[in-house]
Amino acid sequence: MRLTRRFALACLLAVTPACGDPVASADIAQLDTRDTVDASDTSSSDLEDVAPDGASDTVDSIDAEDGKPETTGGDGVQTRPEAVQTTSQGAFSRTIVDAQDGTLWVHVAFATGALRIPATDLTWDVAFQRYLVKLGPGASVATLDAVAFDELTTAPADGYAVDAADPKLSADYALGEWYDYDGRFHTLSPKPGRVYVVRTASGDAFKLRFRDYYDAAGNPGVLTLDWAPVAPAVTDTVLAPTAEATYLDLASRTVVAADAAWDLAVLQGVAFRTAGGTSADAHGGARLANGTFATVTATDTIGFLRDAVLPLSAQPGAPTASRNPAFDDWYDYDPATHQLSPKAHTYLVRGRDGDTFKVRIASWSNEGVALQVAPVERRPLDHELVLAASGPVHADLANASLVTFTNGETPSSLTTWDLAAHSVSLQTNGGTSGAGLGGAQLLGDAAFESYATLPTDGYVADTELPIAGPPGSGNESRNAALDAWYAYDPSTHTVSPSNKVFAVRLADGSLARLTVTTYASGTLTVRFTYAGPGQSTL
Repeated sequence: MRLTRRFALACLLAVTPACGDPVASADIAQLDTRDTVDASDTSSSDLEDVAPDGASDTVDSIDAEDGKPETTGGDGVQTRPEAVQTTSQGAFSRTIVDAQDGTLWVHVAFATGALRIPATDLTWDVAFQRYLVKLGPGASVATLDAVAFDELTTAPADGYAVDAADPKLSADYALGEWYDYDGRFHTLSPKPGRVYVVRTASGDAFKLRFRDYYDAAGNPGVLTLDWAPVAPAVTDTVLAPTAEATYLDLASRTVVAADAAWDLAVLQGVAFRTAGGTSADAHGGARLANGTFATVTATDTIGFLRDAVLPLSAQPGAPTASRNPAFDDWYDYDPATHQLSPKAHTYLVRGRDGDTFKVRIASWSNEGVALQVAPVERRPLDHELVLAASGPVHADLANASLVTFTNGETPSSLTTWDLAAHSVSLQTNGGTSGAGLGGAQLLGDAAFESYATLPTDGYVADTELPIAGPPGSGNESRNAALDAWYAYDPSTHTVSPSNKVFAVRLADGSLARLTVTTYASGTLTVRFTYAGPGQSTL
């Protein structure tokens, strides 16, 4: 049997536009040098463009000079969530990315294995457009050829590369050479045994391997990936010598002087101090994270504990020191060897300026404490509190909790609360109501989420105002700006939320967005988002 080479090529091109990229013109010219090929002739020169049974007839554009795919796509963004499908495989996750559209980039975040849209969410790590793979902002990648995927648990310390500033070919992307190209059949296949480690902008590390470039029907541009978090490299640690006190700048992971700008201190190798509360006049705080060091990439602003004067350790008779209680349970103690063993905890530390970091105590020895440190994204979440306001009830917005007073404490002298409710009256911890910096102002009645930036001035403090009711009802201390939270119907004598949104200044001067969502029988529900100390964006 004899096949006309022009006929074979025409058949190939006839199916290509529906499911792949056409053969480059330089290759077409090469194929047209002979009119026919004998099917019994099995030399590679004659059969290099005839796909075997079961192989896909679809191809990607080939650069005539180096035989590698060239960039011919666009700058659009895929917005279909179903373009990224992730399932758990136990020790790793498997993600299928539909990147068939050569005009759209499909952005993926390792933290969730889901689609990201850069216009509204910058937390993406890799993006795909057919065979092209680019790294997210601040990300880098290391290429490993001598490590088994399942055995890789820690990121390499060096060898990381970034994308070219203005990539044109697939080779200009740091992950661009992930495939082998078969010039005979115009197919791409993952390089065997190759594993990548992607280090994200937040300092997290993920191992990655490519499994396939085709779906079950043979369509190109449907990539199958396996990935999993790995521990950051050893170089992501900072050693705090076991001394009286060692002060650390977390952004640079360096030891600094006690009188310099610092975020975290290690006290005698057993306790930790943050730059806040009783330790410093700054925004410091800490809390235990809900996840491992590799998987924690962002943090809410709620629940950070401030430093207080406490016993230095759990040992009887231990001296007191200003330290942070979030670290109370960081180690196990062996009384036989007098050694401390760090527990597998990850802590979130709020630095002196309100920036957030994750910290893992990697090891302890007589020489010092080794800490793994990386920045994390501040991501304020919405919270709700129910205030049963038949009697005055006080709320701590920074911890999304209610406050009770004991031992003769009075709200007017304390800064442990931020918002109080009594019937329809609302107070902030400032002015005539408290000793803090509290205040409020009306933002408007647009959608709650639309107020993404809070004002830093213009807040109204509490004052003595007439009690709502008939003349002669007396006065009370409350915040006049918050009076707009409800509407009163005199015909039915009912109160209902006005759906207005307010900016509230907390007792410590930090800011929150707040609205009242429900009211019934003297109980109201407030919805709020806490920006965090030193921050005004949500």
